[in-house]
Parts: sequence; C-alpha cells; structure tokens
Amino acid sequence: MRGEPDVWWVIRLLLLIIDGFKESSLWYVLGNYFNTEDKLPLKYIQSLVYKNGSITELFLTQRNSLPKVLNNKQGSIVSIPTSSGKTRIGEIAILNCLLNEPKAKILFIAPYRSLAYEIENSFDEIFSNLDVSVSHLYGGSLFSKLDERIIDESSVIVATPEKAKALFRSNEDILSCIKLVIIDEGHLLGTDKRLIVNEMFYEELKYHVKANGGRFLLLSAVLPNAEDLSEWLTDSTDNVYKENWRPSDERIGIMEWNGVSVNLNWKSTDAERNSFNPNFIMRQKLPKKPKERIMHYFPENKNQAIASTAYKLRKFGPVLIFVGIKKSVFAIAREYEKCIQPEEQKFRFRNKANWRAFKLACIESYGEDTEWVKFAKQGIFCHNADLISDVRIPLERLMRSEKPRVIIATSTLGQGVNLGVSTVIFSTLYQSGNPITKRDFWNIAGRAGRAFVDHEGKILVAHDITKKDENKINWERKMISAYLNKSNIDRAESGCLELIRTLKTVAQLNGIAFDNLINLLAENRINEIDESLDEVNDLLDLIDDGLLSLHNSNNFEGNTLEWIDSYFTKSLAYIQAQYYEDITGDEVLDFIKARIKGITKKVGIEKSIWESIVSSGIPINSDLQIDEKLSEIISIVQSYIVSDKTLEERISLLENIEDVIRDVNIYKEKFEDSVDIKEIRKKWLSGISMSDIVQHENAVNIVTQHYSFNMPWVLNGISKKMKKQNLIEEADTIEELAILVELGLPNIKSVKIYQAGIRSRISAYEIANLYDDDLWEKSIRTYKQDLIDHADYYKNQVSENAALWIDLLVRFSKRKFIKIKKSS
Repeated sequence: MRGEPDVWWVIRLLLLIIDGFKESSLWYVLGNYFNTEDKLPLKYIQSLVYKNGSITELFLTQRNSLPKVLNNKQGSIVSIPTSSGKTRIGEIAILNCLLNEPKAKILFIAPYRSLAYEIENSFDEIFSNLDVSVSHLYGGSLFSKLDERIIDESSVIVATPEKAKALFRSNEDILSCIKLVIIDEGHLLGTDKRLIVNEMFYEELKYHVKANGGRFLLLSAVLPNAEDLSEWLTDSTDNVYKENWRPSDERIGIMEWNGVSVNLNWKSTDAERNSFNPNFIMRQKLPKKPKERIMHYFPENKNQAIASTAYKLRKFGPVLIFVGIKKSVFAIAREYEKCIQPEEQKFRFRNKANWRAFKLACIESYGEDTEWVKFAKQGIFCHNADLISDVRIPLERLMRSEKPRVIIATSTLGQGVNLGVSTVIFSTLYQSGNPITKRDFWNIAGRAGRAFVDHEGKILVAHDITKKDENKINWERKMISAYLNKSNIDRAESGCLELIRTLKTVAQLNGIAFDNLINLLAENRINEIDESLDEVNDLLDLIDDGLLSLHNSNNFEGNTLEWIDSYFTKSLAYIQAQYYEDITGDEVLDFIKARIKGITKKVGIEKSIWESIVSSGIPINSDLQIDEKLSEIISIVQSYIVSDKTLEERISLLENIEDVIRDVNIYKEKFEDSVDIKEIRKKWLSGISMSDIVQHENAVNIVTQHYSFNMPWVLNGISKKMKKQNLIEEADTIEELAILVELGLPNIKSVKIYQAGIRSRISAYEIANLYDDDLWEKSIRTYKQDLIDHADYYKNQVSENAALWIDLLVRFSKRKFIKIKKSS
C-alpha cells in the first residue's frame, strides 16, 4: 500500500461510501429505536425491502426527524419539502404507537378524499404483512353501521376531517381508543369555510386525544410558522423538525411566450447561475389547407406554447401542467395532442389492470367516446374537480403506476396526491379568477423532481407578453418573481381568529363597541350587529356546534364557563392574536364565552339536548330547523316502514323528505335545482350508469355535491335524532337511505359489493343479485373474500363487464410477501 496511494484513496472512499450506506439503511436507523428482531419491526422492514420498488434506506429528512417524532410524548410538527418522505415518517410513528400500545387506534387525517384513498392503499401495502388492518372511511360526513364495522376491524383509520368528525360525534368508545392523530397537509388552515370548521374540529379533537394520553403528529411541506402549530398541538414551540433538504434539486424559471418563440429564463439564488434558453420553442409554419389564404403557425397562442414546451420537456420525464379553471384542462390537452408526431410509438401502459379499471369506469360514467379515455390512450392524463369519484380513484391510481407524457390538472390533483413528475408548468397563477396563494403554489411546485431519478425538478411559470406594454410586462414579471421566492410562502393562520376579527370589524363599522358586541352575541341579538343577518349567522354557524361539543365535554354536570380560560388560551386563535393590533387574546376568550352563552340560551341548558345536537353533526341553526320538521319526517318514514319497501317507494321516501327540508340552511345552500331532478333522483338510486344520468340538466353537480355528499350528511343527522328518541326502526331506515343515497345504489348488498372493490355501480348491483342474504352483520370483507375465492363461478353468472370487474378485484387483491426465515 505504501507505494500505491491511489489504491489507498479508493479503499478510503469505499469505506466512507459503505459507512454512508450503513447510516441510512433501514435496519440500522430503526435499530436505534426498536428491537428489529421483534415481530412488528422485523415485518415492517421486510414489507419495505420486498415491496415492488424496494425501500432499503431512509432519506436524510426521515432519519433526522425520528428523534422528535418517536421520543417526544407531547407530539411533533414535521415540516419538510414535498417528496422528502413525510408519509414514511407517519408509518414509523404508527409502528411506534402500536408497539407501545397494541390495542390503540391511530387516526390519519387526509384533507381530500383522493389523498385519503392513496394513503390507505400505501399503508395497506405495508401494514397488511404486519397483520395491522388499515381502513379508509369512504364518503363525506356520514358515519354508518358499515363504517362502524370497518372501524372495529381496524387499527389504523384513514379519513377526511369531515368523516372523522362524524365518526367521533357518533361513537365515543372509538374516540377513547385514539392514541395518535396524524394530520397530513397540516398547513391547510385559513378563512375558507371548510378550513374554519376543520380547525374547530381539531380544537375539539385535542381535548379527547390528550384525555387519552395520546399525541399529534402534523406533517406539512409548506409551513413557515411551524412553531405556532407546535404550541397549539403539543403545548411547546420546541417540538418542531424543519428541513429544506429534498432528494432532487429545484430549478425555477419563467416560460416566456412572445408570439414567435418561447424563451426559458431560469432563476437562481446564486446570481452567477442564472441561465437563459432563448428560442426553446420556435413557431413553425403550418401547411396551408385547400382554399386557405392566411398563413397559420404552431404555436400561435399561449396554450399552444405551453403544450409545445411540455412536449419538448417530456424527454426529462413526465410533466404536470397546472391550469386555473376546469375547462382549460381539455383545452390544453387538445393542443398537446397536436404536438404528438404520427411516427411516435403508441403510448404503452405498464399496468394493464389499472388501465382497464380506468377505461371501464370512464365508459360507464361518460360513455364510449369520452375525451378522458381518448387523451389517456395517448399518455395525456387529465384531471379536474368535475371528475366523478368512480373515475377519479382509478385515474389517480393509473397516474401513480404509469409514466405519462403529461398530466394536465387543476389544484384538486396538484395538492396532496403524490405524482412522479419531473417538471411542473403553471399556465396561470390564478384559480377561478383569484390569485392562488404562494403556499398553494409551492405545494404544487414541490411535485417536480422524482427521488433517485431526477437530478433536478423543473418549475416554470408561463408568461404571455404578446400585445402588452412594457409596464404591464414588468409588473407581471415582478409578480411571478414574488411567487418564485420561497420566503414569501403564506403562514398557516387561524380561520377562527379571522372570523372573530371580521365580526369585530363589522360591529365597529356599525358603531358597536366590542363590549356591546359581546353582549349581543350572548343574548343572540344577531340582527342588531349587522343588517345582513344571514351572513353573520352563517359565520357563527361554522364554529357553534364545535363550541357546544367542547362545552358539553367540559361540563359533566351544570353549565359553567370556567373551563374556557384554561382551554382556549391554548387555542390557535389565542396564540396568534399576539400578531395583530386589532384583537387581543383576552378578547378571543371573551368572544368564546359570549358565544357559548348565546348557544346555550338558544338550545337550552339540558345536556341531553346538547348531546343530541352534537351527535347529529349538523350546524346548530340547521339542526334546530330540522327539529321543527322532525315529527313530519317521522310520519313519512313510518308510512314507508309499513309499505312493501320497493325501490319505487324508497325513491318516493327520499323525495318526500327532500320536500320537507327544502328550506333548511344546509340543504338549500348546496342544492342546485334542475327540471330533471325527479329523473336524476330515480336513476341515481336505481344504480343507473352515470353516462345516462349526465345527460340531464345540472346532473353532475347534483350527484357529486348534493346526493354524494350533502344529502347523506343531513339524513345521517336525522337518523341520530330519531335514535335519541328511541325510534330505532325509523333511525335505521334513514341511516340505510343515507348510505344508498351517498353511493347511488338500490340496496345494502350492492353497497357492500361496491366497497369490497367492484367500483362500478352497475356491476356491483348485478353481482349483488347473486346473493340471497341481505344481512347487516355480513361484512364487506366477507363479500370481498367470497368473490375472490369463487371468482370463476361468479364470472360465469354475470355480464362481460361485471366479469371484468371481478377479474380486476382479484388482480388488485393479490400481494406477495417474502418472509425471511432466521438463519440457525
């Protein structure tokens, strides 16, 4: 060695590399926290190592976060960039919780249904080998007997905030078992109505989780003020892990279209690294068509320039194009289609089962000639808020399994769902006419760059400078630069605090001092605060049922407000009041006390009434409106019970209930009328294909918003009220109706077949008719296992499409786990 220094250096470098492998290896890192010879840690490691796409090491962010996540009994906040491994951190936290408390239940809150579905599949792939059951509670704000059965069988519950709220308001026994709550995309707080309701739910959840000796783990990619949320959820600002490292670098820039060419202006924090790709795309003359006099070019507008740029950048990997409105998705897809050359190879799907599931779902929902399938065949994947759930879920699964040429989507896909893309192009910085927040911008932009595949992720903002003066161009460039600067990311702020500030401002504009406002709130004299009574009531309705729920939990007997000072001084609204000059923490507490006085004055001081309102899960004003109509609804239900209970009579039951509650706030605020409402209702509850239903006026919105989400929520609340009155048969009838309305199916058997994995309403109904029994006790898993075990028999009994769905169920259910035997 003495005369061969080059060999010494090679060996030295190899030893350093080997040490690096060791320090990042899964078994070495987890060995610092668990006995990896024990059953659960060993099986967890095996599940990762032998899964499709083997995981053998942990990212730097994952390794460094574990001391905070696992060793801190107060809970923790993890803020790391997108694609840096947040979900894996959540998995390890779940493993740790189950090792310490095997009978515990873990709640994973995902903000969107699509993300909840993705997380469930990801967790199930890992935890099923550990004999740990994972369940995603499907649907919106409805919690039913079917959900209860799923919960009983599960250790890990994946749900949206709305579903989790419905669950805990309905079943306190489950609530008492929760030892760990993981909140994904935890930065989603603010003034949006849904976010205010969710924040109040988290305040409520804090009470129960801490009573259980449990803790919170909040995950986010864009959280500049993580310390605020740490103080809120863990009672300390010290329980934060923040890191900017990500597995691939970021390259950011402006895609400038000048009418003739596309220039790429790349930005960097290091001025010397700024670069410029002039004429990245040059417009080309198009051949003249017969009798055509005007010369045409491609690209000749902004959409074509974006499509051309995305097409050229496909060589580096898949491209995501963000668009601001739904109709722009197909508009840019049509332009991208023009870029594909005839001689190019046909797009090939690697996972044929995922492709067949998506195609079958599309045809059933939109018909044979749908553009969703037409573009997907060419590797152009489209996504927007109008997607029906039956199509959205297989589409998102397809996106994860394939390497598309391009994904064109609104923010409904860009936030939350994991996408393997190399480049993100923003066609606009607006969403439905309003500027997107810088927080949302970076949450979407962070999707660029695939770990261990891309050296860098590319982020571009399209800028059309045609027909604009220099001042306008410079102003737009300055605005884009502000978005590209990460230091401008919006803070996560309390929507409840903003609501209180807004009401204080409204009162002041009307000459009402804060002390007088407090008195008016306590006396429910809302009409004296502002002429727009409904708007003020709507704001208060966002938080009132959460306040009543907390008041009920903190008052075992009596009606005291003493708990408020100690509890709400730890609320996010109180913590963040220090940053504002127009509100104080004490005023927040005074507001809460006054509002709870007003609520109890409105509903009464009996705990049985409080519990009835809280368990219904319906906003208080709507709950009281339903109370006034409850006897009429009960009479309608009792008439149905003594009938033959045919499908036609069930449809009439729904129609009659809708007629009674038509002027209830939560019904009318989301309902879009249609001249075809009777036909839509009948076809939906009959399990008729969506391709038939969508022909009717406003059908998509009525199905996706009203019947799939809002109406089941209302029916579920009515059912809970009937149960409180010991009207068990009536309550069960309404609960069953809520389940059928949510999924658009004629009977409970078909619902269970659908949730077992036959994600086609028509096929689920057809297969359900092969079963004689219709028992609540027969679980979804029982039906699923029976279909898998006897697939060949059932395929011979049903139509070709239904047989294809059974085939897909079998394919999706097959998992191979390699178990390592200890060497002797």
